[in-house]
Amino acid sequence: MSDPKAAQEFLTRLTGREGARPADLSSAQRARFLAWCAANRVNPDTLDTASASAPAAPAPRPAATGARAAFGAIGTDIQDIDELFPEEIADLKSAPDLAGIFTQKELAYAESRPDPYATLAGLFAAKEAIVKCDGAERPLASIEITHEETGKPVTEGYLISISHTKRTAFAVALAAADPAPVPEPPAPATAPEPAAAPQPAPAKLSGTGLLLVGIAIAAAALYIFVGVS
Repeated sequence: MSDPKAAQEFLTRLTGREGARPADLSSAQRARFLAWCAANRVNPDTLDTASASAPAAPAPRPAATGARAAFGAIGTDIQDIDELFPEEIADLKSAPDLAGIFTQKELAYAESRPDPYATLAGLFAAKEAIVKCDGAERPLASIEITHEETGKPVTEGYLISISHTKRTAFAVALAAADPAPVPEPPAPATAPEPAAAPQPAPAKLSGTGLLLVGIAIAAAALYIFVGVS
């Protein structure tokens, strides 16, 4: 399918304005529009949407230093709920443009909440905050946000918080810094082994001494010989 007319109709429903152009879209509207185009195999360029295509990734952020390295990068986003959802959607999980932004688990979670649209707007804001935190574009559906039993939103690698007013969602994301390597504890000091006591050098007999020893041995032998005889 590649129907520019259908794409224009979707833009009109999304913005509530006839003749809306992709260049006029907010980040949330642009995300839904591009997801819809991908799901329906529509080339956004057929609507002169060069400005609606995914923005080029910004230059890589310099390596964090000091306190920033300890705490990680931070990103924030604020989202108008009515801007993201200008009209009712009968089945959130079957909407192709939402499937390009949210996972099925996220859509199912939103359907279980009192205001599904506010919940999804909060999730969208959190995903955008994470992208800003990273400083590089990536598919929003590749980021999945789940919830603990307390309702706290969680996702791997980031600390996130989501808040709402009546018609607005706000989120902040903090990248979990890589833990500093823990140095190995130094090996316990061992007492040096005591040096071996020097062994006394064997006594050296002088010539006279050797002579006396020889005489003593000869006398003993003579005594034994005489006694035996």
